[in-house]
Amino acid sequence: MPVTKFHPYHGQNIRLLHDNMVAYRETSFAHALTFSEKALKPGEIFLVEIEKNELGWSGHMRIGLTQFDPSCKFELPQYALPDLQNMGKSWIFAVTKSHNKVVYSDAGDSDSVDREIHQSVLGDAEVIHTPQGSFSRSLLLPLRKLLSNNYETSVSTSSSDSALPTDIGSRIGIMYRVVGDTAEMRFIINGEDQGPCARNIPHQGGPLYAVVDVYGTTKQVRIIQLYCEGESDGPLQKEKVSPGRKCMKCRTENAILIIRVNDAFCKACFMVYVTHKFRATIGKSKLVRDGEKVLVAYSGGPSSSCLLHLITEGLSERAHKKLRFKPGIIFIDESAVLDNLIEDGGTAKDRIAELMVDVGYPCQTRRLEEAICLDQGGHLSEADLSSLTESYQASVCTSDPASPDDNLNKARVEIKALFSSIKSLTAREDMLNKLRQRLLMEVAHVQGYSKVMTGHCGTRLAVNLLSNISQGRGAHVAMDTAFSDTRYSDVMFVRPIRDFSSKEVAMYNSLHGVESVFLPTLTTKTHEGSSIEHLTEAFVTGLQTDYPSTVSNIMRTGEKLSTEKRDGENSNCALCQGPLDTDVGASSALNAVEFSSLISKKKNGRVDGCGDSATCCGEGDGSCHTQSEGLKKDEVMSVLCYGCRMTTKDMADPTALPEKLFRQISYRIRRSKMKEDIQDFLLDPENS
Repeated sequence: MPVTKFHPYHGQNIRLLHDNMVAYRETSFAHALTFSEKALKPGEIFLVEIEKNELGWSGHMRIGLTQFDPSCKFELPQYALPDLQNMGKSWIFAVTKSHNKVVYSDAGDSDSVDREIHQSVLGDAEVIHTPQGSFSRSLLLPLRKLLSNNYETSVSTSSSDSALPTDIGSRIGIMYRVVGDTAEMRFIINGEDQGPCARNIPHQGGPLYAVVDVYGTTKQVRIIQLYCEGESDGPLQKEKVSPGRKCMKCRTENAILIIRVNDAFCKACFMVYVTHKFRATIGKSKLVRDGEKVLVAYSGGPSSSCLLHLITEGLSERAHKKLRFKPGIIFIDESAVLDNLIEDGGTAKDRIAELMVDVGYPCQTRRLEEAICLDQGGHLSEADLSSLTESYQASVCTSDPASPDDNLNKARVEIKALFSSIKSLTAREDMLNKLRQRLLMEVAHVQGYSKVMTGHCGTRLAVNLLSNISQGRGAHVAMDTAFSDTRYSDVMFVRPIRDFSSKEVAMYNSLHGVESVFLPTLTTKTHEGSSIEHLTEAFVTGLQTDYPSTVSNIMRTGEKLSTEKRDGENSNCALCQGPLDTDVGASSALNAVEFSSLISKKKNGRVDGCGDSATCCGEGDGSCHTQSEGLKKDEVMSVLCYGCRMTTKDMADPTALPEKLFRQISYRIRRSKMKEDIQDFLLDPENS
């Protein structure tokens, strides 16, 4: 069959794109009727996918059949319902968030007839056969979930409820089949037959065309090709800015860039668009209050530079509505783990210090090794670089490991040993991220900041989402990618530019002349497969280059995830502070893996005991209870989430973890054992 397209005759507010396979409503909510280019044949499914929604309107897309031939260019009404339907020869159905299934209860229907009416025309097979051809059932389904319901992460599990019928990504189909001398129209939502929504259609009275009203919140729909060999149902490729194309907002200036699939902007409208999106993200959350102290994490990279510039503009006197929080800026010097990569790091960090001072807000530089010596005190007093001498600023930002502070010197040696003991680059990146976040949290806590703003853009969060799932952190995806991360009791991490793509960040920095500074990372000058995160980044950014909807699709799916919060002093991971997702049933996959690992450690049919054959009280079956100094590896693992367990297992020596972390783990284990010992003597709060 030929490619299915929209008819070139359509409502005045519709613009057809991508060879008439996409219908986009440019303005208003009416005059948005579209038709199939050719009449449908019996059993042929006409399927569209909702690609964009627009808030602020009521109602949603309408779809159905009509015997009005669009080639005759008859006068189009404003709406499909009720206008087109009242003209006769049209059968229209409104898509709603629920209650789309049609139920008939005619008194004359027998039980057998009723069963026949409601029997799905799609069948149960993976391949759906129609008179016009066969296709995979998966083509009828919406954007599928990225992970299953593991480790307390809740996502929809059925094929049809992974998206509401009105959500972006939802796929709506219409067809008709002949029943005697008439026909009945069938309505299909996300792979589920909703039953006959219209009967007794006189199909012999004229050809039937599909009609779609891109109405209300529905902004853009795309035809899914079911019968064309070689046609892809994947995301649309990007569209280039043609010379003379006008901005979609002001419609007067020439467009200079396309943000998503077809959103062309001029320079002025793009600036307004970006600023509004940043302000709206902060405003609608209602989490950042007037006068609140907010710590802004600055790395010198494009995203954090964009965030810092947006904050500076929002706090300036020329801002229309000023931001009212009190920012402080922090840069974390990670040279302790990047020595071998830094050739001219001192110059780059000096420039970062100058850029922070130029902003005019309290700013400070912290060393990553402070994250593992926070208990020793004396390193977290607030430092304002604008009030420091030039010589001290240089000493703070230098990559020279020498320091007059013995604690920092010891911590630097300790952190080098920690990273040297980690075998894979994936685990090193994960450990670096955890230490960086720990340091930001501690600095904010000590200095009275209640929020920490990070410059994670949507592209970076999409990469993090997929890589975290790959590393067993599916339970924490919601916290790691949402606007706010509330895993800490008194400090909240917020991501105000999470809705920005890396392309928008780059364009904003270019048009504003925002300077960014390059600093190497652990994966600098390595191949794509050197780590899971690096490989995922190459995959996502490569796909995003040709298909601009990639990042937004990943982020929309991530927004449907949630993490169950648990109460209790031992309910969080000791390393990342995320929910402890390893407290699962005995028959879980996790316990099966751990049991398999235990069996694999057997030597000559015996499990290693405490290591001292003279004093070991066990019988080679894992029953050793001999007390030993320090913590055992199993005890360390018991207070870590699954993702942190994978990172720790990749260490040659788990005892290389920071000393303070070991003390915290030891404290938690002693508390747990004490509670077990006195459990029988405690009052039951439900019966007391």
